[in-house]
Amino acid sequence: MPQLIRVRRSSHRKMFPIWVGLLFVLAVVPGLWAMFRVDASIDIGTTIAPPQRLPNFELFDQNGQLTHLSDFQGKHVLLVFGYTHCPDFCPLSLVKFMHIKAALGAQAAAVRFVFVSVDGERDTPEVMKRYVSMFDPTFVGLTERAFVVAQMAAPYGARFERKITRTTQTEYVVGHTTDMYLLDGDGKLIKKYAYELEAATIAQSVSSLLK
Repeated sequence: MPQLIRVRRSSHRKMFPIWVGLLFVLAVVPGLWAMFRVDASIDIGTTIAPPQRLPNFELFDQNGQLTHLSDFQGKHVLLVFGYTHCPDFCPLSLVKFMHIKAALGAQAAAVRFVFVSVDGERDTPEVMKRYVSMFDPTFVGLTERAFVVAQMAAPYGARFERKITRTTQTEYVVGHTTDMYLLDGDGKLIKKYAYELEAATIAQSVSSLLK
């Protein structure tokens, strides 16, 4: 069963300076990731065998345009679930996206980096656009109502749940699966990478699958 991360009770406003600081450090010092690179002889991630064909989802991108899995036909897709109010896991996952893209070099043109919100109530297309643009404007941010995303996420083995932090129900965090998923050019799930894997390691795996 996939790992479900429960985020500690915390205010996004209070956490903002902390994760922005981390983002700056990790963005300007990519060598930090390479320090912990895993030996290339070790099998990287979880291989999905045989590859699993996924349903053709329909979500809104950060420009408010309906987007389908089939729109990425011919491109590999590296996908992660999260939300913009996440104080820790999500910004670091998108930093990891940045380093994976950089490590892939010219091969990155064959990959779409996709961030799917599990908090459609707050993560409107406009919010998603501002958020993903802080990391890389070419990243794709997708959003929809929670029940729609839950149906889309189920075949990936991903799940999420809201946890109210105030009795008004206006403040909450969302516990969610933090794995990254790699889809091939035909929209089939071929790899799953645990959150703990370093960017350099994932890039090495993706690169080998693109060749």
